[in-house]
Amino acid sequence: QPLQQEGIVRTLKAQLRQGEPEFERLKRELDEVKSAHRGLDGTYRSAAEMERHRAQLADAAIEEQLEVQTAFRELGARLQSTYDRKQRTEYEMVKRENESKQLQGWKATVESIYEKFV
Repeated sequence: QPLQQEGIVRTLKAQLRQGEPEFERLKRELDEVKSAHRGLDGTYRSAAEMERHRAQLADAAIEEQLEVQTAFRELGARLQSTYDRKQRTEYEMVKRENESKQLQGWKATVESIYEKFV
């Protein structure tokens, strides 16, 4: 079972590594969206048309930012879940190793007592 758990830990580590580039990309996109200044140049027939265009651009920027933030949060939650699972698996491995050592110690004690009486 320790080999199986080590395999699980390796798998979880690989999943974390695979998720990191996507996480970083989404983080960059979020930063870009936050700092992006949309071009508002152009010729407009009226001030009202210019204001409508600005409002559309602002709405589009907000929508884009929300999409990136949502994807960023979802990926962050998945990575956190994978990391937590990795931590639990490592903890279980250590716990089982300690139990195994304790059982080996008990076995040695029982064998030595048995040898005294045989």
